[in-house]
Amino acid sequence: MIPILFAASAALMPLNELPYAPDSLIYQTQEAVESSVAEFETAAKSALDSFIDLSKSGNFPEAYQQWSDLQFRFISLKLALDKTTDLSLKNEVKDSTPAQKTILEDRFKMQLSSHSGLLDAFVNNAQAAEKLTPQQRLFTENVLKDYLTIFPNESAKISAALQQLSQWEKKSFASAQGLALPIDSSTLSELKVFTANIICFPGILPYMYGGICPWEDRIDKMVEMIRSTEAEIVCLQEVWDPEAMRALIERLKTDYAHFIYDAGDPSGTLDVEKMGYNSGLFIASKLPLEAVAFDRFYRSIPKISNRGALSAACEAGKQRIAFITTHLQHGNTLEMREVRKEQLHRCYALLTKASPSSDWGFLAGDLNINALDPEYQKSGLSDLFAIPYAADRFRKKIEKATCTDYFNDLVLTPFDQRNQIVPNHEILDYCIAPRSFNSPGKPIQTLIRLFSIDAPTQALSDHNGLLTTWPLSSANSD
Repeated sequence: MIPILFAASAALMPLNELPYAPDSLIYQTQEAVESSVAEFETAAKSALDSFIDLSKSGNFPEAYQQWSDLQFRFISLKLALDKTTDLSLKNEVKDSTPAQKTILEDRFKMQLSSHSGLLDAFVNNAQAAEKLTPQQRLFTENVLKDYLTIFPNESAKISAALQQLSQWEKKSFASAQGLALPIDSSTLSELKVFTANIICFPGILPYMYGGICPWEDRIDKMVEMIRSTEAEIVCLQEVWDPEAMRALIERLKTDYAHFIYDAGDPSGTLDVEKMGYNSGLFIASKLPLEAVAFDRFYRSIPKISNRGALSAACEAGKQRIAFITTHLQHGNTLEMREVRKEQLHRCYALLTKASPSSDWGFLAGDLNINALDPEYQKSGLSDLFAIPYAADRFRKKIEKATCTDYFNDLVLTPFDQRNQIVPNHEILDYCIAPRSFNSPGKPIQTLIRLFSIDAPTQALSDHNGLLTTWPLSSANSD
């Protein structure tokens, strides 16, 4: 039974209990901006020192967590400074913040390139490659390649370390095992897949990018909702905060056997211009997963967004199923739509490439292609994939809507003007099979409501979830 978390009552929560960005979510003074930059510089020195000490002691999990989390904090602060520049009503704050952002970047770049002992820590870690995870090896290799350009006089030492790393497997994602045992896939007559965009920015940034409260205030109800779907495979998007990844794994580890996360994390760099968030893609599975891979898209806007296709395969019933979860390019400029179309076709190509060794497959995630917009046809989505609810998407657009910008509009609008905002409805989230596949039949799809327009402060996301039940009874059998 899926719990009902929302009541349709406009009186449930007054709109003025939502924050209003220029008053409550951004730095209010020039001194506050400068203080945040100085605090980061101090925290960065401590984190880099800690990375070196933890590496020396062989505590590689904590060492690389420090490294990745530091870069994540850096990017998050840059986003907060950008929003302050955009939204501040005080000229002295609006005008001075870009300069502070430059100071932040310059000082962090200097810390990374000149920190005593950092290069030797990565060289020594490379020599202990057998003790690193495949993702940690990839971080180490990429950082050492950056050091080659910074310290050419150390090329012999760095090259030897890179040679050591070249003998080991490297991956651009992290994985973890849950406490739950994998289920017996041969007994399944249907496969349940849940997909949802759950907007896990750090701190109060979810208000800025979706009008939603911090993930820490939502995670218990989100986990309750995920459990209630009883899905064998869970595909989440916008799980960007490393703390959110760890919290989801901790809360779901008794329900799911395998987790794939942190795909496309760009932390293997010393170049502050290349630092960004990971893809935000997260998979929890009750089934054993094979052929897991992350394919970073050739183009994304901005370049540091690291969007891509997270793919895997599993056995269900008597079928081998390939699947991809993704989060395609956002935005509606002509270039963004072109990039999104490229990314969609890349996902299709990756899925169909897997078809010789798989019976069928599906694509799940936030595709940012609105089924109520002409882009639905122009992108090729409706030509390449069978869309279960395509025929009646207009007739039931509100009931089938998976996303709204309404909450974000509320947060960025003064209290006395909020009653003028008209809620919008979009269908952006999908779980679909390529038309070229011999899929086992039409799936049943259920919208899992994570928000109500009438209860904005209780929204778990600005997207609804989608539970898809794929029939397996008509699978190819022995």
